[in-house]
Amino acid sequence: MKKCKHIRALAVITCFVCGLFSSVIVLAQGGVTVSISAPTQVALGTDFMAMVNIGNLMNFNAANYDVRFNPAVLQVGNVTSGLVSGTIVPVDMWSVITPGILRVIQNVPGLSGVSGSGYLSQIRFHVIGSGGNTSQINLANGVLSDNSANQILANWVGDTVNVYAQTSTPTPTPTPTPTATPSPTSTPTPIPIVTPTSTPAVTSPGGGGAGGSGGQMPSMTPGPTPTLPAMPTVTASAEVTPTPAGVPIPTVTPTPVRVYLSFSTSTPLDLSGVIDKDGVTQCQLAITCADAGAEMEICQGATALTVNGESLRAMSVRGVAVAPAPPADSYIIGLAYDFEPTGATFNPPMTLILQYDPALCPEGTTQEDLGIAYYDAQSGKWVQLVSSVDTTSYTVTAQVGHLNLVAILVKASQAPNVSNVNESLVGGITAGVIVIGVGAYYLVRRKRSTRSS
Repeated sequence: MKKCKHIRALAVITCFVCGLFSSVIVLAQGGVTVSISAPTQVALGTDFMAMVNIGNLMNFNAANYDVRFNPAVLQVGNVTSGLVSGTIVPVDMWSVITPGILRVIQNVPGLSGVSGSGYLSQIRFHVIGSGGNTSQINLANGVLSDNSANQILANWVGDTVNVYAQTSTPTPTPTPTPTATPSPTSTPTPIPIVTPTSTPAVTSPGGGGAGGSGGQMPSMTPGPTPTLPAMPTVTASAEVTPTPAGVPIPTVTPTPVRVYLSFSTSTPLDLSGVIDKDGVTQCQLAITCADAGAEMEICQGATALTVNGESLRAMSVRGVAVAPAPPADSYIIGLAYDFEPTGATFNPPMTLILQYDPALCPEGTTQEDLGIAYYDAQSGKWVQLVSSVDTTSYTVTAQVGHLNLVAILVKASQAPNVSNVNESLVGGITAGVIVIGVGAYYLVRRKRSTRSS
């Protein structure tokens, strides 16, 4: 009985220690927190970035998680790579698997893993709801693993954004200030002043008495005639017409409407609602094909026509595992993708952005040498397009004027010469056949001579 009691006590203690140890492990790994960081207020019709932050990682190697949001309020535009302690965490795949659920898969290149804090990815959202709408952005079904394929326990924390409607403030029209019309000023007419002429004294002749003959009447010398000043002419000022003194009323250019569309390689994209019967795009188009890792930017007013000159009403993309062989000094990175209907044109050209996996770049090549090329079926050759490479987001961008089979190509400094290898192989086989034939001939002759003798 005592032995049984000791065994039971030992079992209880063992269970307690194991539970305590498990709790310590959970608490230790529970220090890893993955959280969404997004603006609290977002304006209707704008884009914003949501960061998937992470901290306290040890030997992190891979992650996959779902991001849940309100599809009536937000729309996913793109998902780009993260950065943890100076190490880029590329996005291997992202896809809106169902409205309101975005799935992201990431893997750190190499086997060493990464430790520290930073962010796993950046998600670009476009606000499509109405003012006053709210959307939670939550993380679900998250799994983190280290470089030994062990799960890293973590706390997953979401965020919330509130939508407000932008109120455009009109530019005030300046009110012209009229110039006052001056009233005519009349100059008073001066009253002429008459200067009186003095009366001359009358001089009587001498000697003459009463009754005598009267003397001669004296002559009167007239005084100067007064001169009246001229009457002034009153000139009325001309009427002044008021001239607007403000800045001319500015012409308001409306911002083009940007529409986000997404589809997959298994479902064609309907374009009838954004391209009219003449093939003219009615808005800016941002098109994403998630499972092909492709984005297309088409400007408003562009003409999109099929090979027959009809309006482009739909398009599709399919992966091509076995593509036409590239030039001898080049490699195809990943899959080629066939954009259909083949030959459909865009004027001006659309912007095509393709994602790539840097781990697929062979030795002797650099990411900066990557470029997009299309396959010309008539000439049977790949045609390289002028491309730009973003080694941070692992994307290659080029202007494409028509739909066709496209791929990312890279030139190698020393690519294998397939024709030389084949020639060497054929030569070796031929030499071997000759040697075997000669040997068999001499062996047969020797046997015959032996029998004769």
